[in-house]
Parts: sequence; structure tokens; C-alpha cells
Amino acid sequence: MTMQVHLLVPGAMYLDGGSPASRALVGIPPCVKQFLRQGMTPPTTFVLPDTYVRRGIPQVALEFFFYHFLFVQGKAFGKLAADARLVVVGTSAQLARARTLLTHALAGPSIEEMAAWTDASGRPAMTPGAIAMLRSYRAWFAPKRAMVHGDGDAMHRCACNESAMYALDDVVEWRTYDAEQRALLAEGVMITRHGDDQFTVCQDDALWPIDLRDATDQLAALIALPPQAEPRTAEMFGVHCLGADAGFEPEHPTTGFAIALHGAWALVDTPIGAPELLARHGMDPAEVHVIMETHGHEDHMGSALAFLLEGWTAKTAIAYVASEPVYRVCVARLAALLDLTEAAAADLLAREFRGGVHRVRPGVTYEFCGARWQFAWTVHPVPTLGFRVTLLHRGRTYALAYSSDTAGRHGPLGTDAMAAAGFFDPRDDPFPSLVRGDEALVLWEAGGTHGDPIHVDVREWELLCTAHGIDAPVAFMHTRSLPPEYHAYVLARPGWHVTLIPLPPRAPAHRLAA
Repeated sequence: MTMQVHLLVPGAMYLDGGSPASRALVGIPPCVKQFLRQGMTPPTTFVLPDTYVRRGIPQVALEFFFYHFLFVQGKAFGKLAADARLVVVGTSAQLARARTLLTHALAGPSIEEMAAWTDASGRPAMTPGAIAMLRSYRAWFAPKRAMVHGDGDAMHRCACNESAMYALDDVVEWRTYDAEQRALLAEGVMITRHGDDQFTVCQDDALWPIDLRDATDQLAALIALPPQAEPRTAEMFGVHCLGADAGFEPEHPTTGFAIALHGAWALVDTPIGAPELLARHGMDPAEVHVIMETHGHEDHMGSALAFLLEGWTAKTAIAYVASEPVYRVCVARLAALLDLTEAAAADLLAREFRGGVHRVRPGVTYEFCGARWQFAWTVHPVPTLGFRVTLLHRGRTYALAYSSDTAGRHGPLGTDAMAAAGFFDPRDDPFPSLVRGDEALVLWEAGGTHGDPIHVDVREWELLCTAHGIDAPVAFMHTRSLPPEYHAYVLARPGWHVTLIPLPPRAPAHRLAA
């Protein structure tokens, strides 16, 4: 079949030679959803661009293609040939940067790295207990060889087998150009790199020029931007949903919320294009005072990079808030995307976030935007924080609990199975640390509702509440829909808003003048 060359989105060209082995993507913005929307299997060959970031949007977003290959196409379940691998094409320097990005996607920072980290005063940045706990989670959830999809017992046995963990090179072939800047994409198909995001694809005697430089309106092609809303002012305490879907949902932005506190916004895990997305929701990006990233997965790390590179950190003193592991992932991502050393990336983060870079720990109470923040590790493949925000107003305490991503109890990879195998201590359950029954609102993830084994199934919520003897108002997130029997529950969708404490009315102008 003659090669077909399609513009997938600005900045990404899709090559289709008619067979899975002949399909490739040149330029890799966060566009896995474009394939899912069209019912297409994503390609397994990727050509790195010369430009790694455009307008705050990463142009090397391999993570969810990597997960799709492992868990949907089925490399991790033995559905593909034993030697099947993703192919990533680039220069040696480009491949080194892409490797950094994917290394953190596979299983997060290594245990050795966490043990070596120090804080600003030179003390260990992570406690031995936290390292041991996160090591167990990493070992349990990390992709393993010969997992069996749908067979709970076999999946459980594999999860217990740390020696079966995939190394990155088990899954990815790193393919460099030759001396003439040519590389083989598939049998009979070559690509030549000319630099400045320009390439030529050759099949037999046919040539196709590829130019990635025009990335006009890329954001509008990547996520579902809402219509322009009326201006919205941050309340004393409130929550606004910017996106609530997981990375493999075909529509809507991925999960992210803006929390209103004392008339300012604190962003949590905001999707790519955060400043424009906020503006579309009627919110002024200049009113953002906190950016909090709960963990290092690509669908939760869209806002810090965008605010930094789009100049918003120069307009407002914004605080960056993350755990030590997520801070380190942020620094590594910045370094890889901007071609900096990690020391230079850390300096850039510290210089641009004038509200401070706060590497928070569970068990310590912090104050941001005039509210108290407390954190807890959740049960996830990479280090992840959930949190509680409490605000004292007129003698009454208002609380919001936010789960971020966390595993449910049931299923072959759930915390019950983890505990039985010695990978989870029920005393580390994040639920009682975050949800105490006094909340004005709980935002809890339900990403396992449609079968994802590493997230909570909404059907477990009532069991959790019963087990801990509480009843809290809840809105679910990180899923596209709830089962019919849960129609009475709230599902957060883009634009959903709850005011917990309104701002006091402003005095009339004549009274202010007096």
C-alpha cells in the first residue's frame, strides 16, 4: 500500500502504510486522544521533533502511547510478540531527553534516588518509612512480564513478583539516525531529518516532505476547549472543575481543579494549556497563587510548565507545591523538555515561582492562600499525594478532601490483595487521613469504575464510608460516567462549580470613599 501522510493535529503528522508496522507519528504532542476519538490503534513508531515545547505544551508526550502499548495493545499481557517494542527515532541527544521523560513514567523515581535526596538544609528529604512504603507500591504496580489480562489470580501472582518488572529497554527500541540523518521507519520506508522540525519520508521513489513548524491553534486541536464563560471571581472557598477525565478518555481535558481560597485560585493537577483553559472558564490566570501537582503522570502535570513558559509566573507570585518525588520529576521534566541540566532546571523553578517552591510532607500542616493544607500518600504506581484543605470562617471550620489517584480495595491489584501479599499496611490507608466526616465536600476519584485495576471503583465508596463510620458529601472525578444506580451522586465535569463560602459583599462605593 502507498504511504498515506495525514496532519493529525498541528505539530504531528501521522504516517500510515496500511499495516501496524508501517504506521508512525512524527512529532508527539499529547495527542493519544485523537486516535481514541477515531477508534484507531495508536502507532508504535515515533519520530522525535526538534522542538520539545510550544507555548507551554510538550511536543514529546510519549507516556500514554507507552501505557497504551503495554496495557491496551497488550505487551504486558503477552498479547504481542515477545520482541515487540515501541520504536522511538531521534538523535542521540534527543533520545537521551526522551528516555528521561519515559523513565519517570514507567515507575517514578527509583528507591536509590529517593534515599539520596536531601532538602535545602542537607537533611534526608524522605523518611525511611515513606521510602519503604513507596518501594512496596512501586514494586506491586510496576508493569511486569507475562501479566494475564482478565485472570485475577495470575495478575495477582505477577504483581507479587518483583523480578518480573519491565526495564524501559524491554519496551522501547531507541533508534538513531545514520551519518546522513536517515533512519528506517518500516520495511521500505525511510525518514530523513533536515533539522528545524523538517523531514522527508521516502518509500520506493515517492517522497513526502514533513514540516512541523506550523503549530497554530494546537491546543484547540488537543483538548475540548469550552465556550467563553462570563468572568468568575474566586470566592472565599469554592471548587471549579476544569477537567475530570483520565488520560485514556477520548473527550474533555484530563483531571484538574481550581480551588478558590480567600479570593485567589489554587490549581490542582490542571491539564495542558492551563492559562487558556482558565480564561475560557472566566477565570483570570493572574489570580492563581498556588499550583499543586499531586503526582508525576503526564495527565496531571500540565500547569506548572505552562504558567512558567507563558510568563504568568512573572505576573503573580505563585507558589509551587508538591511532594519531594513530584518536585524531582518536575525538575527532570523541565530539564528534558528545555534541554537544561537538572541543576539549571531547579534554579529556573525556584526563580520563576516567586511564591516559593514548597516540597511538602505528609504529617506536616502547611498554610497556602490563608488555608491549612495537610497531605497523605495515596496508593498508586508512582508517589502521589491526596490532601485536605481547611479554612476557618466566622468560628466554623470548612474542609475539602481531595483523593487524587489512588487504588481501590478490591480486584487483583487492590489494597486487599496488596495487604495479603505484604505490599500494603492498612494503617497507611489514605482514606481516614483525608476523609473524617466533617467535610463540606469530598472530591474522590472513581477511575476504576470502568475496569481500570489501579483506581477506585465508585461502587466502593459506600463500603469505605461504612468501614470508617462516616458520611461525607462527595463528588466523583477521573471518570467519564457513573453506573445508572449511582445517578443520584454528583459527577464533576468541566464547568461544574461549588461555592462553599462566598466572598462577603463589597461595600458600596460611597461607603468606601467615606
